[in-house]
Amino acid sequence: DSSAGGIVRIGNSSDLQLYHNGSNSIILGTTNNFFLISSGSGNFIFDSQGNDTDFIFKGTTSSADTTFLTIDGSDSGTAIFNNDIKLSDAGYAYFGASDDLLIGHGGGVNNSVISNYTNHLTITNYADDKSVFIYSDNGSGSIAKYLQADGSTGETQLYHYGSEKLATKSGGVDVSGNITVSGTV
Repeated sequence: DSSAGGIVRIGNSSDLQLYHNGSNSIILGTTNNFFLISSGSGNFIFDSQGNDTDFIFKGTTSSADTTFLTIDGSDSGTAIFNNDIKLSDAGYAYFGASDDLLIGHGGGVNNSVISNYTNHLTITNYADDKSVFIYSDNGSGSIAKYLQADGSTGETQLYHYGSEKLATKSGGVDVSGNITVSGTV
């Protein structure tokens, strides 16, 4: 029935409606789930042909209209998530045209991994006078610092279960504790 104000109503209770409100074209499902299904062997294509237009995925969270994901057409398809990105176990994020960098968790041993397959892997902290840290288990159920690249002093410090043992200095190296040498010094 398209006679009621230009609205196409489908279903016993007008559960599906198709209309134009003067500014926007709208497909409205008023009950339960709404499915778009392609059962053919071809691609399912969403095509927004306006210049620099976005795809915006919205829903309702705690009764508030919420944008979950925006795919930015003015920035060649950059995905902007309103919250976390979660991958299941054995889920990996690949970066680069040839899957050059992999970040993930899972597989047969449930390890978390960062794997680089091309050129160098660089970790950079651009914040003034700040550090890069590596922490790991301390053998007692907590974590401890194992390495610090100190941006405020230029030192690199190595730790054993959180206790500093070696630090590079402008004039050489400072060692805390004993040095055991195997071979010729």
